[in-house]
Amino acid sequence: MANTIQQRLRQGLQQAKSFRLSLVALVCFVALALGLAHQTVSSGQLQRFGWSLDTAGSGSLSEHRDLISVVLVVGDQDHGILEVTEAVLQMTVGPYELIAVFAGGPNDVSQSVVDLQVSNHKAAKVDTLGRGMRSYSSLNITGTDPVEASAIGMRRASYEHVILLSGQDMVREFGWDRILLMGLKSSPDFLAVSGRAAGDISLSEDGGVQLVNVVGGLSRGGHESEASPEFVDVRDVALRSPIIYSRSKVEKLGLFAKTMEAEGLGDADLAPGTPRVGDGIISSHQATLLRVPDYWESMRGGGPPDADSSVQAIPRRVEDISKTIVTAFSGNHQLSVQRLYSTLHLSPHTRLVAYILRSSIPVHLESFNSWQNVEIREFDFDRRPAFMDLDVNKGEYAWKPQIIEEVVRDFGGLVLWMDSGDRIRETLGVAFWEDVARSGIWSTNSGGEIWQ
Repeated sequence: MANTIQQRLRQGLQQAKSFRLSLVALVCFVALALGLAHQTVSSGQLQRFGWSLDTAGSGSLSEHRDLISVVLVVGDQDHGILEVTEAVLQMTVGPYELIAVFAGGPNDVSQSVVDLQVSNHKAAKVDTLGRGMRSYSSLNITGTDPVEASAIGMRRASYEHVILLSGQDMVREFGWDRILLMGLKSSPDFLAVSGRAAGDISLSEDGGVQLVNVVGGLSRGGHESEASPEFVDVRDVALRSPIIYSRSKVEKLGLFAKTMEAEGLGDADLAPGTPRVGDGIISSHQATLLRVPDYWESMRGGGPPDADSSVQAIPRRVEDISKTIVTAFSGNHQLSVQRLYSTLHLSPHTRLVAYILRSSIPVHLESFNSWQNVEIREFDFDRRPAFMDLDVNKGEYAWKPQIIEEVVRDFGGLVLWMDSGDRIRETLGVAFWEDVARSGIWSTNSGGEIWQ
C-alpha cells in the first residue's frame, strides 16, 4: 500500500515537473518569438536576447524610445567626415535613420567613405532593438549650396526629432546626442537645441522670429566641460556643434524653405528670408539658434559673447540619466551571474551589460535567452595582449577597466560595476544614484581583513 502511494506521488511529481518545464519552454519561446519578430538576434561579439518590449521607463528620459532622423550634410572633402560619421554610428539614443546628403564637387570621395563606414557598421551587427540605425539613405547632389542641401535633407526626414550636422562638425563627446535630446525634450516650447544653447521660439506680430528664454552656457572655450549633479550642461560638445530640431515646428515656421539663408551649419544662427552674412561676421561660438532679422546688422563688426556670459543650465534629474550595471563572467560563474540578474528588478530602469570572458569552460548561451533589458557581449581577447588570458593568473584582471571603458563609451550616464557573484539586496533608488553622480565613485562596505 505504501509502495503504491509512493509510486503515485512520484508519477504526480514527474507530471507536474514535466508540465512546469513545458510551460517555461512555452513562455521562453513566446518571449524569444516576440523579440525575433522585431529583429533577428545578433551573434558574435555582441548579442542581446529578449530586450524588453514593454513601456517600462518610457516616461523617463533615461529610456529613450524616440525615433530620430539624422541629416548629415557633407561638403567638398570635409576633413572630419570619418570622425563625424563614427559619432553618429555610436549614438546612444534612437532608433534612428541616417540621411547623408553629399553636396561636394564631382571628385569628392566623401560618399564612398561614409558608405563604407555604414557598411562595416552593419556587418558588425551592433544595431540592436531600441537603439541603433534603422535605415540609411544617401543622396548625391553635387555642387549644391550647403544651405540648400540642408533643406533637402530636412524635408526627407521621417521623424519628429531631427539632428542636423555637417561633415565639418567636430563631435568629441560620447553621449552628445543624449545631451541634445534631453535639452529639446526638457520644454515643449523649444524649437531646437545645440551644443551651447536652447530657447523658446517667439513670433512677433510683424512676422519676426526670435529666440527667447535662452537656456545653456555661452562659452568661448574648447571641448572640455564639467558635469554637475544639479544640472545638465548643454555642453560644448563641439566647436561647431550639431543641432536637434523639432521637425513639426520647423515645418510650421518654414525655416528650411528654399528662401532660407544661414551662416554655416552646425551651431549657426538661422534667419528665415534674410541675406547671408559673409564669413567671419558671426563667430562659430555664438550660441543662439534663431534671431530676428535686425540682429544681423547689430552683429556687423561685433564679436562673440564675452567668455563669462552664461545662463542657468537645464535642471538635471538623476532619473533622466542613463543607468547601466556592468559585469563579466566566465563559464564557471554562469550560475552566479544568473543570481545577479534575478535581483536586477531592485534597480528600476537600469540596463545590465554582461560580458562573457572566454575560458576553458564554455558558456551556454541558451541559458540567457529569456533575459530582458540585458545586453550580452563577448569580450574580444584576440585584440588584447596575451597577459589578459583568463586562464593565466585570471588575466591580471586587466580586462575589467577595459570593459568599464567600453560601457562608458557606448552608453554614457552612470555606470556601476558589479562582480558576477554580487547581489542587489535593497532597492537602488534615486538617492543611491544621486550619491554615485555626486561623488563620481561608490563602493559598498564589507567586513573581513585584507591579508598581505
